[in-house]
Amino acid sequence: MTVLRSPASLMDIAACAGNCSAFKWSALRVQFETADTWALRADDGSSIAVGGIQRDGGAWFIAAPVAARHLPAIVRAIRATVPPGIRVDIRTPEGARLARLAGFRPQADGIWRFG
Repeated sequence: MTVLRSPASLMDIAACAGNCSAFKWSALRVQFETADTWALRADDGSSIAVGGIQRDGGAWFIAAPVAARHLPAIVRAIRATVPPGIRVDIRTPEGARLARLAGFRPQADGIWRFG
């Protein structure tokens, strides 16, 4: 079982991002501070995924290494929180797979659109 909580905390983001560079952490902090956020947590309270809807119409999400075991719950969380027309910049094959499963469609140059 999983639970969707809003807003996410910086601890949720740190748990999902793992060990990262200072530059990446700075970018994540900006995303966190400029978005309406959510966290998907397991029964034990551990963070599985976090995401946010930016005020400019974009969205972002980060999945923890354990996320593969919770893929249906992550897809449901994304579908429940992302309005149609939102755009995301996908940078990894795993991100593209998750985006496709959640209902995003590729547009151009790594940009995907929901709905």
